[in-house]
Amino acid sequence: MNPDLKWLMHLTEVEYRGHSFNGPSLIETVRPLSLEQVTSTATHEGYTVWGIVLHCAYFKWKMIHLIDPHAAIDFPYEKTDFPALPEERSRRAWDETLTLSDRIHDAYLAKLENLPEGFLDRFLAAWECTAGQAVAWLAAHDTYHNAQIRNMGLEGL
Repeated sequence: MNPDLKWLMHLTEVEYRGHSFNGPSLIETVRPLSLEQVTSTATHEGYTVWGIVLHCAYFKWKMIHLIDPHAAIDFPYEKTDFPALPEERSRRAWDETLTLSDRIHDAYLAKLENLPEGFLDRFLAAWECTAGQAVAWLAAHDTYHNAQIRNMGLEGL
Protein backbone atom coordinates (compact mmCIF):
# COMPACT_ATOMS: atom_id res chain seq x y z
CA MET A 1 0.00 0.00 0.00
CA ASN A 2 1.11 3.51 -0.78
CA PRO A 3 2.55 4.93 2.51
CA ASP A 4 0.88 8.29 1.92
CA LEU A 5 -2.46 6.56 1.55
CA LYS A 6 -1.82 4.66 4.79
CA TRP A 7 -1.56 7.94 6.69
CA LEU A 8 -4.59 9.47 4.97
CA MET A 9 -6.58 6.39 5.95
CA HIS A 10 -5.32 6.72 9.52
CA LEU A 11 -6.35 10.39 9.61
CA THR A 12 -9.76 9.53 8.13
CA GLU A 13 -10.36 6.91 10.83
CA VAL A 14 -9.06 8.97 13.74
CA GLU A 15 -11.10 12.04 12.85
CA TYR A 16 -14.25 9.96 12.34
CA ARG A 17 -14.19 7.75 15.45
CA GLY A 18 -10.69 7.55 16.84
CA HIS A 19 -8.79 9.53 19.42
CA SER A 20 -7.80 12.72 17.67
CA PHE A 21 -5.38 15.32 18.93
CA ASN A 22 -8.06 17.79 17.80
CA GLY A 23 -10.44 16.63 20.55
CA PRO A 24 -13.38 14.24 20.38
CA SER A 25 -13.85 12.68 16.95
CA LEU A 26 -16.98 13.30 14.88
CA ILE A 27 -18.80 10.24 16.19
CA GLU A 28 -17.63 10.83 19.78
CA THR A 29 -19.11 14.33 19.45
CA VAL A 30 -22.49 13.42 17.97
CA ARG A 31 -23.36 10.01 19.45
CA PRO A 32 -24.21 11.28 22.97
CA LEU A 33 -26.36 14.17 21.72
CA SER A 34 -30.10 14.16 22.35
CA LEU A 35 -32.67 13.94 19.57
CA GLU A 36 -33.54 17.57 20.28
CA GLN A 37 -29.91 18.58 19.80
CA VAL A 38 -29.41 16.70 16.52
CA THR A 39 -32.62 18.06 14.96
CA SER A 40 -32.38 21.65 16.18
CA THR A 41 -32.04 24.37 13.56
CA ALA A 42 -31.57 26.98 16.29
CA THR A 43 -27.85 26.83 15.63
CA HIS A 44 -25.24 29.40 14.66
CA GLU A 45 -25.68 28.75 10.90
CA GLY A 46 -29.08 27.02 10.90
CA TYR A 47 -27.68 23.57 10.11
CA THR A 48 -28.65 20.47 12.06
CA VAL A 49 -26.20 17.96 13.47
CA TRP A 50 -28.20 15.22 11.72
CA GLY A 51 -27.90 17.02 8.40
CA ILE A 52 -24.14 17.42 8.78
CA VAL A 53 -23.71 13.72 9.59
CA LEU A 54 -25.70 12.88 6.44
CA HIS A 55 -23.55 15.31 4.46
CA CYS A 56 -20.32 13.65 5.63
CA ALA A 57 -21.64 10.15 4.96
CA TYR A 58 -22.88 11.19 1.51
CA PHE A 59 -19.44 12.28 0.33
CA LYS A 60 -17.81 9.06 1.51
CA TRP A 61 -20.60 7.12 -0.23
CA LYS A 62 -20.05 9.18 -3.37
CA MET A 63 -16.32 8.49 -3.30
CA ILE A 64 -16.97 4.76 -2.82
CA HIS A 65 -18.98 4.85 -6.05
CA LEU A 66 -16.32 6.85 -7.87
CA ILE A 67 -13.84 4.10 -6.93
CA ASP A 68 -16.29 1.29 -7.69
CA PRO A 69 -19.48 2.24 -9.57
CA HIS A 70 -20.93 -1.19 -8.74
CA ALA A 71 -20.35 -1.00 -4.97
CA ALA A 72 -23.20 -2.65 -3.10
CA ILE A 73 -23.59 -0.08 -0.32
CA ASP A 74 -26.58 2.22 -0.65
CA PHE A 75 -27.30 5.71 0.63
CA PRO A 76 -31.07 5.62 1.32
CA TYR A 77 -31.40 9.37 1.68
CA GLU A 78 -31.55 12.15 -0.87
CA LYS A 79 -28.40 11.81 -2.98
CA THR A 80 -27.14 15.38 -2.83
CA ASP A 81 -24.52 17.46 -0.98
CA PHE A 82 -26.85 18.27 1.92
CA PRO A 83 -29.54 15.58 2.00
CA ALA A 84 -32.88 16.37 3.59
CA LEU A 85 -33.48 14.83 6.98
CA PRO A 86 -35.69 11.76 6.91
CA GLU A 87 -39.38 12.33 7.57
CA GLU A 88 -39.21 10.18 10.68
CA ARG A 89 -37.15 12.06 13.24
CA SER A 90 -37.08 9.59 16.08
CA ARG A 91 -34.20 8.29 18.18
CA ARG A 92 -34.48 5.03 16.23
CA ALA A 93 -34.15 6.87 12.90
CA TRP A 94 -31.15 8.84 14.22
CA ASP A 95 -29.52 5.61 15.41
CA GLU A 96 -30.09 4.15 11.92
CA THR A 97 -28.31 7.15 10.41
CA LEU A 98 -25.37 6.65 12.77
CA THR A 99 -25.22 2.94 11.92
CA LEU A 100 -25.29 3.72 8.20
CA SER A 101 -22.61 6.38 8.66
CA ASP A 102 -20.40 3.75 10.35
CA ARG A 103 -21.05 1.25 7.54
CA ILE A 104 -20.26 3.81 4.83
CA HIS A 105 -17.11 4.89 6.66
CA ASP A 106 -15.92 1.28 6.96
CA ALA A 107 -16.75 0.56 3.31
CA TYR A 108 -14.88 3.69 2.23
CA LEU A 109 -11.75 2.65 4.13
CA ALA A 110 -12.02 -0.86 2.66
CA LYS A 111 -12.17 0.63 -0.86
CA LEU A 112 -9.10 2.75 -0.12
CA GLU A 113 -7.25 -0.31 1.13
CA ASN A 114 -7.85 -2.05 -2.20
CA LEU A 115 -7.55 0.83 -4.67
CA PRO A 116 -6.78 -0.10 -8.25
CA GLU A 117 -3.21 0.74 -9.30
CA GLY A 118 -2.92 4.36 -10.42
CA PHE A 119 -6.36 5.34 -9.15
CA LEU A 120 -5.07 8.22 -7.02
CA ASP A 121 -3.76 9.92 -10.17
CA ARG A 122 -7.08 9.58 -12.02
CA PHE A 123 -8.82 12.89 -12.74
CA LEU A 124 -12.36 13.04 -11.35
CA ALA A 125 -14.19 15.37 -13.69
CA ALA A 126 -17.21 15.61 -11.36
CA TRP A 127 -14.97 17.06 -8.62
CA GLU A 128 -12.40 18.77 -10.86
CA CYS A 129 -9.47 17.16 -9.04
CA THR A 130 -7.52 13.93 -8.91
CA ALA A 131 -8.75 11.01 -6.83
CA GLY A 132 -5.72 11.54 -4.58
CA GLN A 133 -6.76 15.13 -3.94
CA ALA A 134 -10.30 13.95 -3.15
CA VAL A 135 -9.02 11.32 -0.72
CA ALA A 136 -6.85 13.94 1.01
CA TRP A 137 -9.82 16.31 1.24
CA LEU A 138 -12.08 13.59 2.66
CA ALA A 139 -9.50 12.85 5.36
CA ALA A 140 -10.10 16.37 6.71
CA HIS A 141 -13.81 16.65 5.87
CA ASP A 142 -15.06 15.07 9.12
CA THR A 143 -12.68 17.31 11.08
CA TYR A 144 -14.06 20.44 9.46
CA HIS A 145 -17.68 19.49 10.08
CA ASN A 146 -16.97 18.25 13.60
CA ALA A 147 -15.61 21.72 14.39
CA GLN A 148 -18.72 23.20 12.79
CA ILE A 149 -20.92 21.05 15.06
CA ARG A 150 -18.91 22.01 18.14
CA ASN A 151 -19.43 25.69 17.25
CA MET A 152 -23.16 25.48 16.52
CA GLY A 153 -24.07 26.86 19.92
CA LEU A 154 -25.74 23.69 21.19
CA GLU A 155 -25.82 23.35 24.95
CA GLY A 156 -23.04 21.13 26.25
CA LEU A 157 -20.77 21.48 23.20
